[in-house]
Amino acid sequence: MSFWLGIAAMTAFGVLALVLPLFRAGHQTGQRSDITDQLRRLDELSDDLAVGDVDDAVASELKDELERAVYDATQAAATPADTAPTRSLGLPLALAIFVPVLAFTVYFKLGMPDLAGFLAEADDADLKNPEVSVEYMLEEVRARLQAHPDDAAGWWVLARTALQRGQIEEAITAAESLLKIVPGETAAKLLLVDALLLQSDGRMTGKALALVDEILETTPSNPSALILKGIGLQQSGDLAGAIARWRSALPQLEPGSALRSQLQAMLASAGAPDSGNSYEVRVTVSASTAARQGLPPDTPVFVFARNAEAAGPPLAASRLRLDQLPARVVLNDEMSMVPGRTLSNADSVYLVARIAVNGQPGAAPGNHEARTSQFPPDSPPANLELLIGIADGTRE
Repeated sequence: MSFWLGIAAMTAFGVLALVLPLFRAGHQTGQRSDITDQLRRLDELSDDLAVGDVDDAVASELKDELERAVYDATQAAATPADTAPTRSLGLPLALAIFVPVLAFTVYFKLGMPDLAGFLAEADDADLKNPEVSVEYMLEEVRARLQAHPDDAAGWWVLARTALQRGQIEEAITAAESLLKIVPGETAAKLLLVDALLLQSDGRMTGKALALVDEILETTPSNPSALILKGIGLQQSGDLAGAIARWRSALPQLEPGSALRSQLQAMLASAGAPDSGNSYEVRVTVSASTAARQGLPPDTPVFVFARNAEAAGPPLAASRLRLDQLPARVVLNDEMSMVPGRTLSNADSVYLVARIAVNGQPGAAPGNHEARTSQFPPDSPPANLELLIGIADGTRE
């Protein structure tokens, strides 16, 4: 209530400050106009007398009359009138009504009218406190989501902010609502997994593991999903499987980053420091304009290493989307599709990058691809690149 009383007082003061000078100006302007008019007529009479246009006797009588008129007008200016002239009331009265209406209309449209309600419910709220400001922002987001439940950006902000503030249940609800709108979004799935982990004190629940498996089905090399999968395997007693996933994720993390340091510490704690004999090949994959022509952004792109001396499944594989290119891809032993068929067990390999127009990784008419020449996996060429153009994608 005090908030709105303050607003009303300031509005009244503003209207008075604007209107009162107009009342005074209107009254005083009329009086000054009368005096000026009489003085002007006196000057004109003097000019007429000087050139002989007016008889002296008539001029004397007119001059006496005009001087009396000037005197009367001067006395009237010195004495405040009981009422202002009617012609000066219109504009001030219109402003007195229009200004408050305009001010409140603009405030309710562009301002924060619900701030008063928020402060009324929290008498000790201090908006200078970041926590209070964030809570007010969350109230705004919640209100918007009630009116627009399909607002993915709003659910994302609510889930992230609630998670950071430790409001786990709300974070889970918001993340689940977000996934209903964008069911295939990897970031939304990872956000829900983070919330579920906090809810279960770090234990990978069945729901969290299912979400991680969904991510790895579409993006097998996603480092966050690989780390989480490793955590789930470690908790279930499969330490070897956990180490394999963590080693697959490690090369994709930025050197010197906090996450890479944490993962190295996890490997060392599991008895598998990052110093093994696993082979690793890095390649930059891009696509020409012609190869992209007419294809949707989410068209799958497969990158894999093959044994140059023996047929069979790829030695390592990674999946991307067309809109992720160009991309730096890492292939290593932990990305093997069949136990025992790894980069380190081959004498000579080559790499293939394929745009799978039909959505499948196998060779098929209409696919576009690029290949490297053969090289030993223990000493791959520096700065390997694959530029996918319009090429025959029917051979393995």
